[in-house]
Amino acid sequence: VVPYSGTYKITASLQFFNTDNGQDDITIWFRKNGVDIPNSGSVFTIFSKGAGSAPGKLIAINPFTDGSANAGDYYQVMWNAQSTTVSLQGIAAGTLPTRPVSPATIILVEKL
Repeated sequence: VVPYSGTYKITASLQFFNTDNGQDDITIWFRKNGVDIPNSGSVFTIFSKGAGSAPGKLIAINPFTDGSANAGDYYQVMWNAQSTTVSLQGIAAGTLPTRPVSPATIILVEKL
């Protein structure tokens, strides 16, 4: 929900995993007040899982700018995949190598 009227840039960063043996397309788009926003979508292709059991991975970043936001408007990030084997997943912190937790989604909202 945006608190003030104006122009906002919303950037979605989504971390997908694919456990399928084939590549799959993922579509990401935005909704404003429950309605799909035309021309806000992007299509990404996620690779299949590797020769072992490691899933295919993809970080999809989709930015959108709305110059007509009103105070109280709400936005949603939507996604759809060709296969039910595609999911959003975070990655736990690791010790070899040392790394912090990697969240499944990061949403950045900036008032311009």
